[in-house]
Amino acid sequence: HIEAMRWFRLSADRGYAGAQHNLAVCHRNGTGLPQDCAEAGRWRRLAANQGQATAQFELGVCYANGTGVA
Repeated sequence: HIEAMRWFRLSADRGYAGAQHNLAVCHRNGTGLPQDCAEAGRWRRLAANQGQATAQFELGVCYANGTGVA
């Protein structure tokens, strides 16, 4: 998981929406790094703003449920 996180982070920092979404999922689930709903929300929002459909859907679910969004 450590190597995957490194590559996801490098890609996400460069603006790749797919990697941003993957980091959001990893933060949400605590896969390969500490579980952090706020950080998951930050990455999910970045991906959603770029049109990443799954991130947009998940962000909508978060707003509907009042979880992971401020």
